[in-house]
This record gives sequence, structure tokens and C-alpha cells, in this order.
Amino acid sequence: PAAAGPATDGAGGPNQPVLPTMIAVATPRTKVALFADWTPQDASPHPETIEVYSNCQQVEAFFNGISLGIKPIAEDASPRRWAVTYKPGEVRAVCRDAGANDLSSSLRTAGPAVRIELQSDSAKLGSSFDDLAYVRARVVDAHGVTVPSATHLLRFSVQGPANLVATDNASSVDHTPFASRDRAANAGHAVALVRGAGEGDITIEATSQGLQPGRLQLSATR
Repeated sequence: PAAAGPATDGAGGPNQPVLPTMIAVATPRTKVALFADWTPQDASPHPETIEVYSNCQQVEAFFNGISLGIKPIAEDASPRRWAVTYKPGEVRAVCRDAGANDLSSSLRTAGPAVRIELQSDSAKLGSSFDDLAYVRARVVDAHGVTVPSATHLLRFSVQGPANLVATDNASSVDHTPFASRDRAANAGHAVALVRGAGEGDITIEATSQGLQPGRLQLSATR
């Protein structure tokens, strides 16, 4: 798998400058995406914009369960926007095209950081040079919502027949060597690249002071 490309950043996440084209024009599948979070630094009531990228013909936005109305796709496929006064809670965008089966995207306001969650793009891992698992770490609150202000220093470790190849966080100002097992979260995210080195069970762990650790089980095959 490719960690970075025209539509991804250095940690394999979405590359925001190309999102309007990627989602609303170039993507063949129906997509709805809200960006980027609903946890502003200013928690007091203030003007905010709900911004939705989608190739759906009709998209309806909801703010704490209340409909803000439906907007059609623009001729240039630019994002659809709804102006609101900020309140904590949930924003949701729903594709209203026929056959979309309530395809939607939602964002929730994050609380204090509590734990680390780990996810991998594959459960099994080979041993060849290109067999890499991208293990994504998220710093989340008690409800599993990513905390966008989180910059905790995460320490990755691997037990079993595998090697930690690199870590990253897509930050252009983080000059920590890629081979380091320590990586500061960027907007609550980081990624570890793991390569298999044999056959058997693998345990990947991410720890940080003040957070519950994250653990993930993978299996390595020859």
C-alpha cells in the first residue's frame, strides 16, 4: 500500500487541498465527508461553518438533530456550506439521492483525551519488503471521539515476529526521524509502519503518559 500520494498526506490520511476534486469529482463511488472537526479552540458561541464535500446531488445537514435544509451539488462541485452559531454536540451530513441508503458523515465535539485507539489496514502481515501494515493511532475521549488538539507523545512497541519500520504524523514541522518509535500526535493522529518478520502473533502497543494505552493484535505469515 502507498502511504502517500496525490490524495493522501505523509501519514496516509486525506490530503485536504485535493479533497474537493477527489471526493466530488474524481471518486466514482458516492461520498459524503465533513471536515475537519467539531471541537474548536473557542468553546463559546461564535460563527462557524459546516462544510461538506460530496458528489451526491442532494445533501442535507443536521446540527444537534435539527435539519438545516438540503443543498444541491454546485456546477463546480465545490463544497456545500451552512453557517451556524457554534454549540457543542454533533453535526451530520446525509446524502439524499435515491438509493444512497442514508449515506452520511458526522462529527462530534470531543471531550478530554482519555485513551489511544489503534487500527490497521490489514489483520495479516507478510514478510516481504512491501508487506507493511499501517497502524493508525488516534487519541480519543471517553466516547471514542478523536481529540483534535491532542499532541501527546506516543511510544510505539512491537512484540512478536515483526519490526517497527517507521512512525509519522503528517506534520511538516516535525523533524523526528521516521525510524523513531516515539512520535507526537498531530491533531490527535499518528501512524506506525510495521513489517512482518516470520510467522505468529504480533502485538502492537502505543503508550503515552496520562492516557490508557492502545493495543492491537495482528498475525504474521511467511
